[in-house]
Amino acid sequence: MVTRLAEKKPTRIPADVEALRAREAEACTHRPQIVRSRAFLTPREPPKNYSETVTRMRKKQREEQLRTEREERLRAESGNRLARLRESKFCPPSCVTREKRPREVVLHIEVAVYPGK
Repeated sequence: MVTRLAEKKPTRIPADVEALRAREAEACTHRPQIVRSRAFLTPREPPKNYSETVTRMRKKQREEQLRTEREERLRAESGNRLARLRESKFCPPSCVTREKRPREVVLHIEVAVYPGK
């Protein structure tokens, strides 16, 4: 058994409804006020201590930038130092190769141990 779905017929808006909508649109008196005033566009005084705060923040930013540059430079220099050490030949410490000389006796102590207390 085959079931047929109901086909939807396109609905048309009657002409009198369209005319009613057009009359309502013409009679509409609503005018939205998007911008009530232009007070926000006028320049105002900057906030209290604005220039001092901006100066302090810029100074801090410059100090941070100088610090990071200095750290990067030191990191590069230490990398170069490490590369030079790796390329150089091994040199043992001087204490391994130097000649040992006999030590002088500074003090001579004789200890005698006897039985008893």
